[in-house]
Parts: sequence; C-alpha cells; structure tokens
Amino acid sequence: MVGTTLQKLVSFSRQENQRVSDSRERILRRIREGISPEEAEAIERPGIPEIWPPVSATAEELFARFQQELAAVQGEACRVVSGEQAQVRLRSLAEQFHWHAIGFRDCPVVRTVIEGFPPAQLREVNERWTPRQIATLDAAVIPGEIFLADTGSAVLICAEQWQRLLCYLPPACVIVGYLDRLYAHMGAAWPAIAAWAQDPEVRGEFVIVTGPSRTSDIEKVLTLGVHGPKQLWIFLLE
Repeated sequence: MVGTTLQKLVSFSRQENQRVSDSRERILRRIREGISPEEAEAIERPGIPEIWPPVSATAEELFARFQQELAAVQGEACRVVSGEQAQVRLRSLAEQFHWHAIGFRDCPVVRTVIEGFPPAQLREVNERWTPRQIATLDAAVIPGEIFLADTGSAVLICAEQWQRLLCYLPPACVIVGYLDRLYAHMGAAWPAIAAWAQDPEVRGEFVIVTGPSRTSDIEKVLTLGVHGPKQLWIFLLE
C-alpha cells in the first residue's frame, strides 16, 4: 500500500514538472518568434557587474582606511617607518600586557621586528610544536602577505597546520608585513594572490584574518577571544 502511494506521488511529481517545463518552453518560443533577428541583435545585454571597482588612492589614504576598518573590529594597525620603530612598539606591548613567552614564525620580516628582544622571551615555533604547547604562549608574531584596506584584513599563507594554529591559539597576535602590499580590496590584490596560488612551490592555504576573534552567539553579547586571539595588532613597515 505504501509502495503504491509512493509511486503515485513520484508519477504526479514528474507530470507536474513536465507541465511546468512545457509551459515555460511555449512562453519562450512565443518570445523568440515575436522578435526578429535584427531586433534580437539590437537588444542591449546587461553588463557584468563590477564587484570591486578600481580605486585610485595614495598609500596614506589606503592606510587610513585600513586603520579605520581594523579599529571597527577591535584591532589596531600601526604604520612603522623602520625596524627599530617596530621593535620599540613590540617591546611596549610586551611590557604593557606582560608577555613573557612570545612565539614567532621565523622569516625575514618577523626577524626585523623581534631583533634585540631578550632570548628568554622568544620561542621559535615550528612543526614540532603541539597545539597544547602553542596555546601556552602569551602572544604570537607572524608574517602577513597581503593586506586589504576595505575590510582591515590580513591574508596569511599557512603551509602547515602549526602555522595556522599560531595565529589562532595564543591570546594575542601581531601580524607583520609591508606597506606596499596593502591593496584597496580583494579585487586589486587578486593578481598577487592568483600568482601565489598558481606557484607549485607554494603549499597550504590562505587564511584571511579580520580583527580579533569575535562571537555573539550567547545572548547576542559580543565576546572577544573565544575562537582565536583576543587582541590583534598589524604592523606595516615602509
């Protein structure tokens, strides 16, 4: 009995779908027959919508927008003119927030910022570190590859799992990069991102970080630091 009823429902559904399809085809045929080839050619096709229009802005204007957007999501952008200035700023943060164990991902731009730090405060994180060990750090200093002014975002390349965890697990994160890699939006940055994506030597994934971790799942109350760092700074070196 159940099988017979199910077969009837399936048959009815097929007939209804065919009826709708036939009606649609009749309407479209009448439209095609009512328009001559000349008229069809004269119809203006809709243009492709421009999601990210070109932006003409100076480095100062881009950074001002980047700083504003990042501040709106409780992050802070710092423009620094030299490695020494970045070192002073990082030392100030470490003293203010009592960072005794600072993990870092070793690369030239990060070394520029941590140079001169007491070795006892620094921890070079690598593939041998477990998630539990990374979570014991007070802060992390990591490189950013691309920065987006319209959202205050940093684009990271994480080739391995520990690199991704280093920007999630410590309660504070400092992302370091260069001002000339600040773009107006994703559309402007896409050629650079696409070039990395096509490079067979580049492994892993892109991670887009926009401010500290935020959630308002519980009673619509905004809470920072639940799914990632509670504090985030981005240093852009000239």
